[in-house]
Amino acid sequence: MRVFPYFISLLLAATALHGQNQEKPAPRPHVLVIGVNGMELDVIRPLILKGAMPNLERVINNGAYGKLRTVSAPNCPRVYSTIFTSTEPDEHGVTGFLVGGITANTNMLKEEPIWSVLSRNDVSVGMANVPATFPVMPVNGYMISGMLTRGKNCEDGVLCAPKLSEVMGGDAVYPKSLQPELLKNVGDFYIDCERMPGASDLKGHEKEVIDKWLGKVQLIRDEQTKLFDYLLTKHPTDFTMLGQSCEDRTGHWLYPIAPFNVGYNVSINSVRVEAFPDQYIAFDQVLGSILKHADENTYVIIISDHGIKPLREFENKDPHAHMDHEKTRR
Repeated sequence: MRVFPYFISLLLAATALHGQNQEKPAPRPHVLVIGVNGMELDVIRPLILKGAMPNLERVINNGAYGKLRTVSAPNCPRVYSTIFTSTEPDEHGVTGFLVGGITANTNMLKEEPIWSVLSRNDVSVGMANVPATFPVMPVNGYMISGMLTRGKNCEDGVLCAPKLSEVMGGDAVYPKSLQPELLKNVGDFYIDCERMPGASDLKGHEKEVIDKWLGKVQLIRDEQTKLFDYLLTKHPTDFTMLGQSCEDRTGHWLYPIAPFNVGYNVSINSVRVEAFPDQYIAFDQVLGSILKHADENTYVIIISDHGIKPLREFENKDPHAHMDHEKTRR
C-alpha cells in the first residue's frame, strides 16, 4: 500500500491529551480519528480567536495543524475512500456519490481499507458515522455506517438521514448483535445529517422551515454525541474513527455569502447568517465529549475532506452548481 500524501484539506493532530483522573483508568483508544466534513479554516480561525472553540484550540495547542491539498474534484465518498485506502480514486474505485449510476458503497472498494488492514493485524477497530462505510464490513471490533446509508425515505442513500431501525439494502451495524444493544441504550438514532428542504417547502416559509431544519440538525448531532460517548465507554478500541457531516450540509446551503457570489438567494442566505459558523461551535462541544475518552497516550487526529468557499465565478453550462439550493441538495 503506497502513501497518498495530499488527500485531506485539513489535518489537526495532538498528543498528551489528559483524561480525567480515575483510580482504575478505563481503556482508552490509542488512535482517535475524527472526520469533519467541510471544515473551513477561514471560518474556524476567527471562532478560535474569540474563544468559541476551546476544545479544538486545545488540540491545536498540543499538536500541529494546517491545510493540505485534497484530491481533484473532491466530494465526500471520493475523499474518504482515499483516506481509507491511501490510494487515488481511480485506484480504489469510489470516484463520487454515484459510480456507474449506483450510490457509492463499500462493495466498490478495489483496495483494502484501513479497518481491514488493522483487523487483519489484530488491532481492534471502532468506526461510527463515517461516510462511505455502508454496507458495513466485518472488523475486529465494531462498525456503524454513516453518510450514504440507505433506508426509509432515503432509498438512494444520498444526503438523507434514515433512523437505525429504518436501514435497508444492507447492514448498518457490525456485529449484528450490537444493533439491539444500541437501540436499547442509545435509542433509534438518525444516521448521517438531514437532507435539505425542497424549494416548494421553503417558498414563503423560509425562516420557519430553516429554523426547523437547523433544530433537526442539532437533534441529530446530540444523538451522535450520545452514540460516540456510549461506544467509547462500553466498547473501547485501539483505533477509533468517528464522523460528523452536518457542518458540510449547512455550509453548502447556508454559507453567509454576499449578493455578488454565485447562488446567492436573499430569502434563504439572509435568514440565519450565523448558521454555518454555529455548526463549528456545536462540533466543538462534540469534540469536548470525545476528548474525555483520550489520555496522554492517545493520538488525536482531526481530518476533513475539503474546505468550503463561496463561488465568485461560474461556468455557463451550470452557473449555480455549488450554491444553488436545488442542485446542492442532490
